[in-house]
Amino acid sequence: QGEGALNAAAALAKGEAVLAYAELLRATQSYPGDEAAWAQAMAALEAAMAKLPNDPELQDIAGVLEQLAGLQGL
Repeated sequence: QGEGALNAAAALAKGEAVLAYAELLRATQSYPGDEAAWAQAMAALEAAMAKLPNDPELQDIAGVLEQLAGLQGL
């Protein structure tokens, strides 16, 4: 159960990060400076990457957020 619970927790954290990322992208279309959406996306991504540090999809999301933040001057 220990490893299964860890895998489930990691999968849940990844799902939350992907959802927060999608919500951030949607929010930035109407208001690029949506600080709450940014904070939620970054917190969810950090939590997921703590559980899955080598996940390529999470690394891609982190890269996109970094580029997006740079474009928006954040």
